[in-house]
Amino acid sequence: MFADMMEFYGLKKDFRNIGNFETEEQQKIVADLLAIVKLGKLVIVTGIVGAGKTIILRQLREKLDKE
Repeated sequence: MFADMMEFYGLKKDFRNIGNFETEEQQKIVADLLAIVKLGKLVIVTGIVGAGKTIILRQLREKLDKE
């Protein structure tokens, strides 16, 4: 199915595992969220499609797992 989608959109390279370039702002957001979560506060993350919500939450989860 993925190959069909790539062909349909004319994509030549598989982009599923391209990774993420972490910016200073993104690091600060993750650090701030980590501090809030540790306090037991409710966090709601919103944004437009493609804004990076899932990536930030994955980074937060990784940091929490390490601790």
